[in-house]
Amino acid sequence: MRKAIQLLFLLVFGLFLLSLLISYFYLNSIQSLPKLSARVDSNGDDSIDESIILEKTENEILDVPFGPPLNFTSIGNGFLAFSAYVDARDGNMGYPCVRIPVIATMKQNFKCRLTDREMEGTTYELSENHAMRYRVYIVNCKLPDEKELKRIKTIEIGAFNTKTAKLEFTVVPITYRIPKETEIKDHPLRYSVCLPQLFGNIYTAERIVEFIELYRLQGAGRFHVYVKKESLDTRVSRLLNRYSKEGIVEVINFHPDIQEKSIWYHGQLISVTDCHLRTIGLAKFVSFNDFDEFFIPMTNDSLLSTLEELLSNNTGSIRVPTFYMSIENKTLPITQHNFKCSPQADERLTKCIIRPEMVFEQGIHHTSRVIQNNYVSPTVSKNQLAVFHFKSRGGSSINHRIKDLLGEKLGRNYQKEIEELEIER
Repeated sequence: MRKAIQLLFLLVFGLFLLSLLISYFYLNSIQSLPKLSARVDSNGDDSIDESIILEKTENEILDVPFGPPLNFTSIGNGFLAFSAYVDARDGNMGYPCVRIPVIATMKQNFKCRLTDREMEGTTYELSENHAMRYRVYIVNCKLPDEKELKRIKTIEIGAFNTKTAKLEFTVVPITYRIPKETEIKDHPLRYSVCLPQLFGNIYTAERIVEFIELYRLQGAGRFHVYVKKESLDTRVSRLLNRYSKEGIVEVINFHPDIQEKSIWYHGQLISVTDCHLRTIGLAKFVSFNDFDEFFIPMTNDSLLSTLEELLSNNTGSIRVPTFYMSIENKTLPITQHNFKCSPQADERLTKCIIRPEMVFEQGIHHTSRVIQNNYVSPTVSKNQLAVFHFKSRGGSSINHRIKDLLGEKLGRNYQKEIEELEIER
């Protein structure tokens, strides 16, 4: 009997020691995991708010690969092809096919050639060319077999060369592969921002820091910045390189061999088109705006929650009204020291946020064409979501929305980034 009691005691004691060891290793494994930043509200609640990204942790790297470089291929009479893509979406253009964006001086007939087969290409002109000499078109090459979409790596495009009086074919590499929009279920990023043009000294490094940190606080995971590298200010270039190493900013060198006066606004429509294609399957929501424009939720403190509500079901894009903010105080950050606002929102020069897989053609101020006719592109109420555009003009109204929503956190993050930039000098 005594031996039985001793054995029972040893068994219970052994189980107790085993449970202690399991608890010890479990706690150590939990402590070694990356910690998610928590938002501490003024009421003391330390619950995690997924819509707000707080101060950047040391050595935080976004592990989502960048896209390909933006390359231009010469075709025909000085025309340029770029960002060719296989498009499996069976949209209102009629069929899955290969599409080649082309910069040309006129709408003309192109031919497409794949191995030993030749077919007519249908040419579609984008809406926001503004009657300039060089315009952006999309050449659509219908394929007889949808299975070929997965195998194609290049396609030949034929254009008539007036100098040689011959139809000349040029090999164009495939840059992007777009599946059917209904097959895209998961996105590595919830929200990314397309910045179509950055050159010269239009924006200082300080203004760019303010822009990026304000949007990061609202959930933006990546910024796609199109630049003319040789024209950039040294501090701006250094700043973008640092953000790029962290995976936050994708810097795309943009320099088509075209006279800037011959194409609308430095070729902005080219970079808008490429960024739209670049983000399909990458981000659930994508906005197109400049460094002085800020999308701000008006009734909900979370931009991402607002986008989930506004861009649900069959809504492929939204047009967002613009308030103009006067810059009278040059103290940085600009958004925290300037509050004079236009009394009325501009519903004509809107800016867009899209679900990229649902869009066929994206313009600068509106979505020109969705991929299926059942997708819609409404203008949202200024009381739900608005763009605050900081420029010389504004108005008599006062609006503190950005400062009230993000001021304290933006100030801390902005100051940290500026200090790091100065250390790197």
